[in-house]
Amino acid sequence: MTRSLFLLGVFSLSACGEVLDDAADSGVETDTDTDTDADADTDTDADTDADADTDADADTDTDVGCSASSDINALTETLASSEWDTAVKAVLLACYDTDSSGLIHTQGEVDGVTCATFSTLDAASTASSYASSFKALYGFEAGLIWSGDTVGFDSAVRTQTLSAIETCGY
Repeated sequence: MTRSLFLLGVFSLSACGEVLDDAADSGVETDTDTDTDADADTDTDADTDADADTDADADTDTDVGCSASSDINALTETLASSEWDTAVKAVLLACYDTDSSGLIHTQGEVDGVTCATFSTLDAASTASSYASSFKALYGFEAGLIWSGDTVGFDSAVRTQTLSAIETCGY
């Protein structure tokens, strides 16, 4: 539990894991040598080289400057437990709660959640002991008990979030 709380603090302080991802990518080429590609003089970011990043999902959430999918996959809490929900909520809010309200509660914030993130959430929910989709487990589907707030979504955007999840194919 202490480790989880420490990690939650790191996620919040590191812009949703960017610092952790950089530390984890110790084998990434930094391109400090002279090379012949067109951007040799300006290439200082390891992820701008085509061959620099071998992590399959490292760039899936770059549109918002965070790596929610990677951060969620790195969680050690039991899937779909209250501890996992709390940790996921911290990751999602750090990445997508643009006004720091404490919930993803606007259409713009929902639109910011990437399909890669919804994919990760759905895979984790399906792999949990509940063996249910993310949208069903957390009550995004009509007629189910709402619990999406436990992972950071406001009930006011329930239908918009369901639409976003389904648009992504989950």
